[in-house]
Amino acid sequence: MLRRTALVAALAVVAACSGGDDEIEPAPVVEDAATVELGDPVDGYRITYRVEERDGDDVTTQEATRLVERPFRSRFEAGELVRVADFGYFGEREPGDETEVRTAVPAPSPGDVRADLLDLDGGGAVRRIAGRECQVHTFGAQLLLGTVADGGDTETCIDADGLVLEEVVRDADGIVSRWVATAVDIEPETTDADFALEGVAARPAAEGGGSLREVEPTSRSEGQFYELAEVPAGFVHRGRYAVVPPQEANPEDENTRAHVIAGVVDVWVRGIDVLVLDQGGTLGRVPPFGGHPNGTPEDELSAQYRGVAESIRSAHANEVRVLLPPGRYVKVIGTLPVDELIDLLADLTSSEGEGLVYLDD
Repeated sequence: MLRRTALVAALAVVAACSGGDDEIEPAPVVEDAATVELGDPVDGYRITYRVEERDGDDVTTQEATRLVERPFRSRFEAGELVRVADFGYFGEREPGDETEVRTAVPAPSPGDVRADLLDLDGGGAVRRIAGRECQVHTFGAQLLLGTVADGGDTETCIDADGLVLEEVVRDADGIVSRWVATAVDIEPETTDADFALEGVAARPAAEGGGSLREVEPTSRSEGQFYELAEVPAGFVHRGRYAVVPPQEANPEDENTRAHVIAGVVDVWVRGIDVLVLDQGGTLGRVPPFGGHPNGTPEDELSAQYRGVAESIRSAHANEVRVLLPPGRYVKVIGTLPVDELIDLLADLTSSEGEGLVYLDD
């Protein structure tokens, strides 16, 4: 059975289908081209892709566009599917006009690929796509789907601005799918409307839509409260927030109440970079999450905190987290190398909090 590209299958949009024995071919190699050196990340970009997917003897194609305005904003469109994100905001319109907006935990731009966080030593062939040269690097999963995994079944072509211009996925039978850029703009004009769904109210917190409330930046929630011992150079504190992430658990439902998660996040910004300290727990002191499928155990942090620690690499940000029994957690997330996040988590200070002071009271 053919493996299908996860995102394309999930979109469930109508794609144009060409019959016969069509094949998917990667962009041609640029002979004798120099290595593509990665420069400084750009502030934002708009890339339009042609998405090709093999299905038996046929190849289906569709167009997808990703717009990113770092550090928090992004928009993805493919057919009838639209996903938009901003600081504390996530909206989605699915095929059939099913629309929902949730109040998200602040995080770096969803769907963005930060090539400067990846290990890009070496590299393979150079290709020319949409008038730009890029170099092929191999991974075990598609960066455009957000995952970083070891392996070699995905060829990802990255240009000097860190943009993914082509991603080719192979299996034992050949190429399964290909995303290839057809248009690239590294200075896109944007408006607030690009990153919101007009006329759609967020799902109420009481119905699982999440909530985000700014608090006095020196106030601390009751109990043990963690803070950074030292903020990395250049980062400015955006704020401290009481958060309830979007979730199915409901404090009014006796069957799920124990699993309700709530916490406090601190957010710092340095240009296009984001750093988040997230701490909290569940009402019933049950584990708020399990091990991540792509997580790497961090034994020293586990011993230090007497919990279960792991680091998680992703294409848009890295994360280091510790599960603190019973039912609590602390995470450091950001557009920084994993080793730096590990050091930040290892050096956290703690004190006894006396309660949060809400700025909107």
